[in-house]
Amino acid sequence: MGLSNALTALVRAADGTYAVSVIDLASNQRVDLDATSSMDAASVNKLEILAALYHQVELGRLSLDQTVRTGADDIQDYGTGVIRYQPVGTTYTLNDLARLLVEQSDNTASFMLAQIVGLPTVDALVQQWGLPQTRVGELTSSAHDAATLMALLYHGRLANPAHTKQMVEYLSHTAWNDRIPAGVPASVTVAHKIGNQVNVVNDVGIVYLPGRPYVLSIFSADVNEDQAVGVEQAISRTVYDFEREANGNT
Repeated sequence: MGLSNALTALVRAADGTYAVSVIDLASNQRVDLDATSSMDAASVNKLEILAALYHQVELGRLSLDQTVRTGADDIQDYGTGVIRYQPVGTTYTLNDLARLLVEQSDNTASFMLAQIVGLPTVDALVQQWGLPQTRVGELTSSAHDAATLMALLYHGRLANPAHTKQMVEYLSHTAWNDRIPAGVPASVTVAHKIGNQVNVVNDVGIVYLPGRPYVLSIFSADVNEDQAVGVEQAISRTVYDFEREANGNT
């Protein structure tokens, strides 16, 4: 059974809606399953803010070493993140905010960086990167767009080599690894970003399978959140097994 058929069988057996995009990073061949549908991206859209930050740094408009203090209006007192538990007025570098945005999916870090970089700047870059379904401020995107962004990151087209390496390092040490990483052996590095909302469970990542790295992007809607994690683990395992076998590994 081909990969597309195997993925279709998996999602048809599950409750809710799933969109999947897979890119073989060596050949750029891709398999898409309802991947261009605009969906709730949740925190997956923090990736565009991260990439836009590094873009502005490379233009000399910002520095990762520059510091900012949290204000009362900056604190996003919901969801994930550690900054909201710290005193107002705590100082962070932009690099601190970038790391927390990725590793902890910190909502306050995301809010602050979006203000510092500017959402119009992020939106302009999103169009430049070829992500037609992505609206960062509206928290919408598609599995196809998210996979495309990760492929651009892998190929070094979002930032210089040092900044690319830093982004991948942060994405390889996130606090939640129950979806794409859970479907591959622990020895395989996965640089990824999850997104959660009510009845939404997303994950997009680069899987560094030796000899055959690939991107996997999974978006969902109207799902039972606990069940969706298991479905996405199964999707990840299916893609990993397919790519491993195609690479001649056992």
